[in-house]
Parts: sequence; structure tokens; C-alpha cells
Amino acid sequence: MKTPEQLLDGICRRWRRKGYGVHSPFAYDFITYVARRTVSDARFEAAVSDQNLFKEEMEMGRLLFRVVDHVRPALIVDGGDLLWAGICMRAASPNADYRCVTDKEPIPVDRPIGLIHLSLTAIPRNAADVWRACSGGLMDDVVVVMSGLHTTRYSDEFWEQFGNSFSMPVTTFDFGKVGVVFFDKQKQSQHYKV
Repeated sequence: MKTPEQLLDGICRRWRRKGYGVHSPFAYDFITYVARRTVSDARFEAAVSDQNLFKEEMEMGRLLFRVVDHVRPALIVDGGDLLWAGICMRAASPNADYRCVTDKEPIPVDRPIGLIHLSLTAIPRNAADVWRACSGGLMDDVVVVMSGLHTTRYSDEFWEQFGNSFSMPVTTFDFGKVGVVFFDKQKQSQHYKV
């Protein structure tokens, strides 16, 4: 049985955790209403119902779905060969132009890119090449989603270098296996580990 001090400590910890330690309204809203949303979306469930996904893939797919649904990009570039990621992104934004980039295809930069998905598990060595090729067609408000964070030493190094290598302000969110980067000149650079 817990002592009253332990119970009070637990209550205080939960009370303080409510704001995630975030002072930015944009970051708080993104974490609360996009990343930590508890309501299930029927479009996501229908899209992955016939897929045999592991629990980890399901969690990453759900977060990827929510980010794409929140951003609603006109052009999505998928720099990985994860089938479940493509299914989730198409389900979230069915009207978006979706282009999957492989080693054999050129990177489409004929118009501004709204969202880029980089898989650090499927093609970890090629993620930097895909990013360099896509960066020519970037908009000011592009979003980059990286799945497979913290799975290898290379993915950790890539994430650290990626978040700190820009002259324009970036807001990064590290959700463990998924990282989200927002490019926005209107905001200051912030890095959140959620």
C-alpha cells in the first residue's frame, strides 16, 4: 500500500505533466490534439484492417496518419519502401499527390513539397540522399516525418544532424520511434522530446 506522501507525489507529477513542459501554443496544440489524440479514426482503421501490422508499426502508422491528416499536404513524397506508411498517408489525405521515391526513380521537384516521409529503417543510408534531392522543392511550411528513429546508431546520428543543420527555424518533435520536423519562418527553433 502506498503512503500518503507517495500518493501526493504521484498526483503532483500527473498535475505537472499535463502541459508536457511546453510553453509554445503551437507545440502544445500539436502534441495534445494531433500526436496524443485518443479518438480512433475510421479511415485509418479501414485502411490497415487487412494489413498484418505489428504493434510498433501500428503505433507509428497511427501517428503518421494523424500528422498527414493535420497538415493536409498537396504533394507527399515517401522516401521509404514501407508499405504500411504509404497506406496510412494515402488514407489520411486521399486527394494529395502521393509519390513514392525509390533508388531507381528521380525525385519529383516540379512543384512545392508539403510533406516528406523518410524511413530510417527501410533505407537508412539513402535517407540523406532523398532529403538532399527533395530539399530543392521545399515550401516554407514543409513537414518532414521520420519513422524508425532510435533504432540504429545511424538513425540517432541522422536525427541529431538533421535537427541542428538548418539556418531557418525548425520545430522538432521526437516521439521515440517517429520524429516530426516543421519548417516555419514565423516560429523560433524548438526541439521537443515527448
